[in-house]
Amino acid sequence: MIIAIQSDPNSQDWREHYARRLQFGNWVIQAKPGHPILREMIATVTEETLKKEKEGSLVLPELNMEMNIMNWTGTGIWTDVIFKYFNDYVLSGIFSKVTWKDFTKLDVPKLVSDVLVLPITCFSPGLGEMGSQSEDHPLAFVKHYFEKLYRQP
Repeated sequence: MIIAIQSDPNSQDWREHYARRLQFGNWVIQAKPGHPILREMIATVTEETLKKEKEGSLVLPELNMEMNIMNWTGTGIWTDVIFKYFNDYVLSGIFSKVTWKDFTKLDVPKLVSDVLVLPITCFSPGLGEMGSQSEDHPLAFVKHYFEKLYRQP
């Protein structure tokens, strides 16, 4: 699997804008069919959706909508599933604890088990923050415009 860091804020107020201290982007990935992370992500989102349906809470509230999306189907839950995989030694073959600290300020690709983690510049170039380099950087592969289309009717 190939993924990249989406956010790595270096501020005390990160909780106001992000679901996790460090988040992996979920808009561009490459993986072999049936990779355990993909299976777990599908199962997790499905379980949460069925739970919300049973509770009658499938409609997202306007207040804090972005954070709710990140934690239900977005980068928050995606990041949780990836760390769950890294920290399951049966699946990943990793015998030591893996945390966000292993990826903060990452400026070169890092192979962890069978997952290649790319730095923030690879999928979020030109942000000018969190260590992201310019769009003409050799590792800038994909640009996300963060249009938040889920907000549009």
